[in-house]
Amino acid sequence: MACGKTLGTLSAFKRVTVLSTSTYQFFPTTDWMPLTGLEVRAWLNMLDESSDGVEAIPAYQTATVVTDQKSTNGGRGDWAAISGTAITTEAIHAFGDISGLPTDKQWIRFGIAAKKGAGSSFGQADISAMFQVKPCGKVVGDVNVAGVEADATREIPVSDWFASVDTSTVRIGYLLDADANFNIEWYIQTADDTNRPGQPAAISGASTVSGLGAGNYNPGNTGDLSISSVLTPGTASSTPAWARIMARISTSGGAVSADQIVVNVQVK
Repeated sequence: MACGKTLGTLSAFKRVTVLSTSTYQFFPTTDWMPLTGLEVRAWLNMLDESSDGVEAIPAYQTATVVTDQKSTNGGRGDWAAISGTAITTEAIHAFGDISGLPTDKQWIRFGIAAKKGAGSSFGQADISAMFQVKPCGKVVGDVNVAGVEADATREIPVSDWFASVDTSTVRIGYLLDADANFNIEWYIQTADDTNRPGQPAAISGASTVSGLGAGNYNPGNTGDLSISSVLTPGTASSTPAWARIMARISTSGGAVSADQIVVNVQVK
């Protein structure tokens, strides 16, 4: 069964007014969606272009952990135009598969980047955008925990249980507001029966996250980490049915605390 979907139509136009010949203005046309494993194709349609011209190209905006904060708090980054040549004529233009999307962000939305041609004080055009997406990844954890004390090592779940079948990587976005000696490592726990899980094990390649001091946010993203050796070990009898991601909390300097831990977990 096909798992792609279409966002927007080429007959639903947005009236675009642009002021600069050198800097793109950005106009979102889709909602936010998980970025992990996403495949995308894009089309633009332009009509009623002003005499001095408008240049347009598909664009996107990403967010490290959450979509309702600024980038320093793990939220939205700057918009970016895709690689390719901007359109300047009144017609439907296909851009094909979009490559080079970030691999260290959790969320993405798409839209139109436009700037005016030389001459007048502004440029105008009716532009529509259509994106076809194949969402190969999914969100399995989205947690926001306040007031976490750490005076000994312990693990807390940061995702739901997810099926091991057809899952090979995990991407974790995080925002940590914690004392300097507050540390988090990323672990995976497996089970055939989730009421009797096995011992959590460290995820290979995942770096330790440390606090920067209370009131100092430390947003980041692990990028794609392979968990295939845990979920598909090569022996049928040792293949687990379920897995979940854990945050292993520890301290490197006495009792410390985290005012806030925000974690988003996506797998594909």
